[in-house]
Amino acid sequence: MTLTKYFNNPASLFWDEWFDRTTPDKNTPFSPKANIKENKKNYLLELDLPGVDKKDVSLNVQDGYLTIKGERKNEHHEEEKDGYYRYESSYGSFERSWNMDQVDTDNIEAEFKNGVLKLKLPKKKEVQEKDQVKKIEIK
Repeated sequence: MTLTKYFNNPASLFWDEWFDRTTPDKNTPFSPKANIKENKKNYLLELDLPGVDKKDVSLNVQDGYLTIKGERKNEHHEEEKDGYYRYESSYGSFERSWNMDQVDTDNIEAEFKNGVLKLKLPKKKEVQEKDQVKKIEIK
């Protein structure tokens, strides 16, 4: 038996596909979490990168995908009690990618502050126009 997702909203197909492709690999030691918001003109992407230095992060757009790569280095935060060591912070290299079909990639803005990478991803004009509601006067 094959199960198929039902989409009553075409926009939900876009978001489901976007998140399905960008879900971090559960086997990756460090995989930053992403928050994605949308307004009329932009998608807003925030990536939590605590303990990651700005110089260790790169952003690239290629073949219609935005890829964010980086590394959180092991600082050996350790606590010794009764001969045991505790390492609760994860570290390692990471890579996340998002489809940019609906984004004007020439005007992406990025800011890195307090361990959070914030991206402003402007929607293409045709996507903005599609979302607009036009009122029709009744005569």
